[in-house]
Amino acid sequence: MCGRYYFNEKAKGNIFRIADDYSEGVAVFPEKDVYPSQEAPVLYDKNGMLAADLMRWGFENSVKGGFLINARAETCRTKKTFADSMARRRCVMPAAGFYEWTKAKEKVDFSAESGRPLYLAGFYNLSGGRESFIIITKEADESVSPVHDRMPLIFTEEEIRPWIFGKDYPEMLDKKAETLFAKRDYEQLTFSFDQEGQP
Repeated sequence: MCGRYYFNEKAKGNIFRIADDYSEGVAVFPEKDVYPSQEAPVLYDKNGMLAADLMRWGFENSVKGGFLINARAETCRTKKTFADSMARRRCVMPAAGFYEWTKAKEKVDFSAESGRPLYLAGFYNLSGGRESFIIITKEADESVSPVHDRMPLIFTEEEIRPWIFGKDYPEMLDKKAETLFAKRDYEQLTFSFDQEGQP
């Protein structure tokens, strides 16, 4: 699962460099963490151009309420809710990194070892009257698996256009990400105490 990621000035700068067109909203979007239901910059196909605009993270879930924020790479092409968007409205979300949490509730920050921005694969659709996106997840690789069993499908800059415009996108669903660097805000410590309650 991917439930939060973050955006910074480096990721924004890359949008300006590689996009054919971008909105004013993208130009003023701040460096910050991005949560489900919030808007964030998205790269997508706009009349044959690689465009950048703000979209909301999550499809409204009319059955259970809340938002659908992730789709599995293994089933997103065949699941009724996602199949049409996968086939016709693929996109990427530029990010500096993303977060996962251990079973002990420790937050772990994952970013590219190279320091380059990450491009999280997804698709978008009109949901609740707004263009909204979903992030695709896959089985975690060796960088993430010690913390969580799922991770975002991540592309390099060179793979953005083949994903968004290409016909061979199904082959990209098995893409292995570059090695990720994991940073913990803190390590939860375990103390043992004697009978008098002293450590």
